[in-house]
Amino acid sequence: MDTLRAGISDVVNTLNKLMGNSTDPDEQEQIQKVLRVLFMLWEEVIRQEIDSSTAKYKAALDALSKAEKTAQDAIKDINKVADAIETAVKAAKAVDKIVKVVADVFA
Repeated sequence: MDTLRAGISDVVNTLNKLMGNSTDPDEQEQIQKVLRVLFMLWEEVIRQEIDSSTAKYKAALDALSKAEKTAQDAIKDINKVADAIETAVKAAKAVDKIVKVVADVFA
């Protein structure tokens, strides 16, 4: 993944699969909340001109990559869903440090 848009898309697609595998309504609701935030961030990433050479950009890409991997792991082991949600929230916060639209939605 070389861009925030691609990274967010990868996380969203994997979280959607994970939500389909989960049978816990609370987990499904938490995943849905994260997905809504990621969609807002995705739209903002498209709208803004973002400098991809900054440390924040690289940190956001790394966080998105980790979130996608953790969600993939959770698809294989449903006991890891909480980890996937937590990692996706961290990734959303990392992206928001750049685009600054969501603020403290996860506080």
